[in-house]
Amino acid sequence: MTLISISAITIFAPRKSGRHDYRVWNSQLFSYAGYKQPDGSVIGDSINTEFTELCQKLGWKGKNGKFDILPLVLQANGHDPELFEIPPDLVLEVNLKHPKFSWFADLGLKWYSLPAVSNMLFDCGGLEFTASPFNGWYMGTEIGARDLCDPHRYNILDVS
Repeated sequence: MTLISISAITIFAPRKSGRHDYRVWNSQLFSYAGYKQPDGSVIGDSINTEFTELCQKLGWKGKNGKFDILPLVLQANGHDPELFEIPPDLVLEVNLKHPKFSWFADLGLKWYSLPAVSNMLFDCGGLEFTASPFNGWYMGTEIGARDLCDPHRYNILDVS
């Protein structure tokens, strides 16, 4: 299957004096939960432990898996933030494998295919857009060298 991805941005209404901001609480539209364990270890993506705990306080029930997609947390018009589960069929995930080492697939690693930053302010000539998620592309090394291997992320290289 070949997929073509184009960059896109969705821009919500600008910040206005006397009005509440629109807000996407997630750092990315798709990301994996991180479940802090009693011994201090983490199942899943360590970078998302605080956000995972927030989602749980808002009523989300994760599966305590290594690759659980977090719900969207959106806030508008001064209302409390709301959770929105992302249907699994809307998240394209890639099972990671190696062309020479078949055992690599047995590690059960995967990653979502669309990086979409969602918690940044977009300032355009003084107009501030507090909700303006946008997507891009992954660099070849980003998932393998950073997301899966950094000590503050999945840290799969730690064999202790």
